[in-house]
Amino acid sequence: MTTATVENKIEGKKLEPYVEVLLGASGITEEQARICLLYTLCTYREDLDRIPILAITGTTGTGKSVLLEQLVLLVHSPNVATGNTFATVRDEMGNSGTFIIDESDRVSERLLLLRTDRNISTISHNIRSRFGWTANPINVFGATILVRRNPFRDAAVRNRAIVIRTQNNPGDYRIKAIESPEEIARDMKVERLSLGSGRVRDIWTPLLEVAQTIDDPSYEEALERAMKAEQQIFRSGQEYEPSEVVLYALDKLTWDSEENKRLDKDVGLPELTDTANEIGDVRLIKRQAEELLMSMGFKVTFTHGTKYVRANTELLEKLLQGC
Repeated sequence: MTTATVENKIEGKKLEPYVEVLLGASGITEEQARICLLYTLCTYREDLDRIPILAITGTTGTGKSVLLEQLVLLVHSPNVATGNTFATVRDEMGNSGTFIIDESDRVSERLLLLRTDRNISTISHNIRSRFGWTANPINVFGATILVRRNPFRDAAVRNRAIVIRTQNNPGDYRIKAIESPEEIARDMKVERLSLGSGRVRDIWTPLLEVAQTIDDPSYEEALERAMKAEQQIFRSGQEYEPSEVVLYALDKLTWDSEENKRLDKDVGLPELTDTANEIGDVRLIKRQAEELLMSMGFKVTFTHGTKYVRANTELLEKLLQGC
């Protein structure tokens, strides 16, 4: 990667009030607050063809939703999601600024993936007109900030996300009024960086480009440490506990995102095991997945030469609520 040389850099002290309000809003570290701030500045950029998702995860009571509410005050043209079906979310995403989603676990991951890349972000669907049906294209590209309880089901979406994990930290967890950073963002003199060969660095490049416009090196340092941690996770091949991965795989295979409903169906154990390995980059064999599911209370039967996990939507929903 080439290093950009930027004159007239943003004074780091101008950004410190924003770091402080983000720290007070939730259980995040100072480095995470700097990363969130860099993402908010990215939302003002009009030169991007790709932008990652900013995903906020964490246990109950760590300020995820409060952090999201604070970020709404800082980003460019926030549009808070109200729908949860494929069609309503698609329409709300269309030509929106920064799309904000609380409780995003049921939002179509296909839409989230399309939103990260301008080259694949146009969706065409038919609408009724006086002369029959007419194709209506909608462009869903743009910045996305969301809160999730569960990991992404689609590994491709996870690979295009910057994940902020909140913890139980001291703080008032309250929204604090502060001026929009629009004026600061307008003064940014961004120089584009060439993409590297690594997946992680490519995803974080828009934030790196903004970090290099700031005269405070702590922003680049925060990104470098976070990227190193992501690369270690990526190389280790195991980000989640195997039991959680198996549960999320069952969730993915029984959830219809376009209809926004749970399917009451049996799931083949081979398909479930393959899906679990893809979601969490784990290396489970079918027997291990079967044992984990049975330990959670699911029944596995043998039918026509294939093992199936019997449908139990009530148990599945209960276990997912506990994650």
